[in-house]
Amino acid sequence: MIFTVANQKGGVGKTTFLINFAYYLKDFKNKSVLVIDTDTQANCSYSLSNANNIGNAYSLFIEDVDILAAKILETEIRKDEINLFKSTIDLSNEDELDTPINYMQNLKYLYTLFDCILIDTAPVLSKKLIYSLQFSDYVITPIELEIYSLQGLSLMLNTIFNIKKNVNKNMSFLGVLPSRVITTNKRQSRNLDKLYAEYGQELFLPFIRYRNDLANASANQVSFFKTNSKHKKELINVFDTIYAKM
Repeated sequence: MIFTVANQKGGVGKTTFLINFAYYLKDFKNKSVLVIDTDTQANCSYSLSNANNIGNAYSLFIEDVDILAAKILETEIRKDEINLFKSTIDLSNEDELDTPINYMQNLKYLYTLFDCILIDTAPVLSKKLIYSLQFSDYVITPIELEIYSLQGLSLMLNTIFNIKKNVNKNMSFLGVLPSRVITTNKRQSRNLDKLYAEYGQELFLPFIRYRNDLANASANQVSFFKTNSKHKKELINVFDTIYAKM
């Protein structure tokens, strides 16, 4: 499956979710996992610096599938590790991405090699984001329960559902994922209630609480599930719910 994490607002826990969901799929579901980092900020690539790097994400947009296949033959794919197409500054060259053909064909080829392909996207409406949504089986939108994040949610949902309606009818939108939730914060609780009232609670996934040890794991470039945190089961329960919808 091809799974894209998308939000046009940054700082919502998007990359933290994707990194640890990749570890969850590998360690708890025994899936071979490839992560593609299409965000020039390269936070995902940084946190996965110990992953098996098999190329750069920009090449997937500009090189045809025969070139990719030749490179893969010379690369050691490690099914027992997270594999990575890392971010590079070349991804900022939007003018060179006029067609999604190479990206589509390369994703199809990589899909024959891995059980799960997870795509991290930049917090901006770009061609890379649009193309990723066009070829995804599943999409999720993490948000933070603060006003700036909430203001951009309708735009992101409109983009996703327009692509589903007009381009990728097989895409399954798994839901909006409230992230970095502080349950004692009354403002966040009110904002969540407003979202439920406006969109319907069924659109939302179980929230991920703010946990400092979760942020520390990403900063320290390790799987949260390999830490001594007492909150691991809490995150596994959220991931179990997401996985059950796939």
